[in-house]
Amino acid sequence: MKKILIFIFVFIISLQTASAKNYTLKFNGEKYTLMYSAKNKDFGGYINEYFKPRETYNIWTEMIAVHHFPNAYSPIDRIKDFKDYLGSMNVPSSLTFDDSKNTAMIDFILISDKQMPIVMEFNIFKYEKSKKCGSIAVQYAKRYAASTTLQIEQIKADFEKNRKNLIKQVKKLEIPVIIDEDIDKCISAIGIKNQTDNEIKQEKEAQAQKEKEMEKAANAEKLEEDTKTEISKEIEINQEKEANTKDNTDENTAISKNEIKENIIEEQTEKTEDKTTESEDKKITELEKEDDAAAPVPAEAAVVEKEKAINDHAKDKKKTKNVNYEVKNSKDKYYAQPRTRKELKNEVKQNKNKQKQLKKDAKKQAKIDKINSKKQIKSAKKAEKTSQEIKNKNTELIAEPRTKKELKKQSKMLKKQAKERAKQAKIKLSE
Repeated sequence: MKKILIFIFVFIISLQTASAKNYTLKFNGEKYTLMYSAKNKDFGGYINEYFKPRETYNIWTEMIAVHHFPNAYSPIDRIKDFKDYLGSMNVPSSLTFDDSKNTAMIDFILISDKQMPIVMEFNIFKYEKSKKCGSIAVQYAKRYAASTTLQIEQIKADFEKNRKNLIKQVKKLEIPVIIDEDIDKCISAIGIKNQTDNEIKQEKEAQAQKEKEMEKAANAEKLEEDTKTEISKEIEINQEKEANTKDNTDENTAISKNEIKENIIEEQTEKTEDKTTESEDKKITELEKEDDAAAPVPAEAAVVEKEKAINDHAKDKKKTKNVNYEVKNSKDKYYAQPRTRKELKNEVKQNKNKQKQLKKDAKKQAKIDKINSKKQIKSAKKAEKTSQEIKNKNTELIAEPRTKKELKKQSKMLKKQAKERAKQAKIKLSE
């Protein structure tokens, strides 16, 4: 019976130890498990790091850590040293402390690199006295990945929105007991890491699919706009063509009317010339008859000369008629048609009005170009200012890199300061 009781007691103790090794805590409504624990070489105390499900200390988004400083007797002094350390790295931070309770809190942002892509890490630390010895601190950290300046601005907005609430949650959190054990669950978390990698791949594929759909939608919108613009252009071109055809028809009708008038005038002139020639021929025949009646019968030589003179006169008339016709045809082909003074004055006025309109259009275009150039210059200046402001903001948050020697010197100085303070505390306690 005693053996059975001893066995049951050992079994219960083993269960308690097994359950105790699976350390967990809750923060902001989420569960965190202890995945890593090791001794800090610089301060001598243990560091316990808790992570969310499906996350490890290699891949994580949110983390809670507990730091033990056995030689730091004053949490406020320890956090002031930490603030000085951050200041030496050009990392801005905000510090609050309570002398009566001997507690302090600090929050800041760390940036991995100056070039994209970067990792931004928001940290909150709460320091208080340790129940064992020295000081103890709890840390809440949240990681953000950014590959563009727009993402950085979004992260900053999210940080400013949630900062106060997270500080309150850390302030309320009871610091768990430090676990002085070497724990490394990274090997057992390989399957979890593979799951996270697959999830990341799936997220990337989904994001790529969304981007493709967005591109397709944008291309469809562009095609619709292009088709609309093409249709409007075709309508304008058709309207212009119709207007031009109307103008051409009006011009052609005007030209045809002028040609008809000219042909009528030519016919009338030809008729008048024919009439004049006929009347002249009649007069010549009448005169010849009179001469024949009045004059004596001429000799044969005189008759021959008279006939020659009549024939020559008729030939000369025919030549003049043909020459006039040729001159008219040459004028129709190669010379401008005669115009009235009114038509010339109207044409001059039209040319002057066109020149004035061209000058006005040129002035308007010059004004528009000036306004557009000014707008472009202003927009370029604004873009430069915004980019410079973003650069300045980013440079304020980025820690300047330091060498190993500088870090060693800094750690030595901190150790010396801690030893001196420990001595002073011992003296005070002895007094």
